[in-house]
Amino acid sequence: MNSNYSNGNMTNQSTEKAFAVLEFLVAQRHPLKLLEIAKQMGMNASTVSRYISALVNCGYVEQDESNLRYSATTKICELANKLMSTFQLVPFAHPYVQRLSEYFSETACLVVERNSAALYVDIVVSASKSLINIQRVGNSAPLYCTAAGKMFLSQYSEEQFDRYISTHKLAGLTENTITARDKLLEEVRRIRETGYSIDNEEIESGLRCVSVPVRDRNGFILACLSITGPAARLTAETVEEKKDWMLKLSGELSERLVQIGYLSYFNY
Repeated sequence: MNSNYSNGNMTNQSTEKAFAVLEFLVAQRHPLKLLEIAKQMGMNASTVSRYISALVNCGYVEQDESNLRYSATTKICELANKLMSTFQLVPFAHPYVQRLSEYFSETACLVVERNSAALYVDIVVSASKSLINIQRVGNSAPLYCTAAGKMFLSQYSEEQFDRYISTHKLAGLTENTITARDKLLEEVRRIRETGYSIDNEEIESGLRCVSVPVRDRNGFILACLSITGPAARLTAETVEEKKDWMLKLSGELSERLVQIGYLSYFNY
């Protein structure tokens, strides 16, 4: 038997059993001791102990030291809330994405930050103009070379920014891609001052993108409205002429989200 396959299969089984223990604990009304969990699940106590230790280390299970009973924590609820926050945002923000696309007659996107990347969660393609290489819902792109991504970087602290730089290679995707830390930091500072961000053919030659922030009640950037088009159409003059309208649109969306009490679960 192939050892790699065997090890991978064992790892998958261990992962499945660990999730089974977590699901079991989530379904319990009261905390349980290790032997109670093992007995009710029909598993060896030492095996259950190993899985529970991993879940405790990850923050999904906790033990009451006074009685040695285990219970699931609310961390799994936090994950669900993060997922639901995106699902709730998209239908509410869609009319604004539609307006943005119609105003420019170009492709408009709603972008959020997930796992240190820009994630496209809603896209409206112009009925009159189209792009061959457009983003698709569910696709992600690097932060350092996209308009929305650089907007998200603009709210990073210096420590967070340096951590991002240390863990992500600034690869040159085009001749315009910013690949030096100091230049990227300078760009981020410009974005903070102006309030909008530009991808000047940095991820794909011939395409330009402009992003504006959507903020929660605390000023945290929870999403970006972005417009993408050929650089020949989305010129510097066009951006300068229409950026204030974009900022006004994103401001309206931000205000509406505050009014309905929308909460960002990614403000960290």
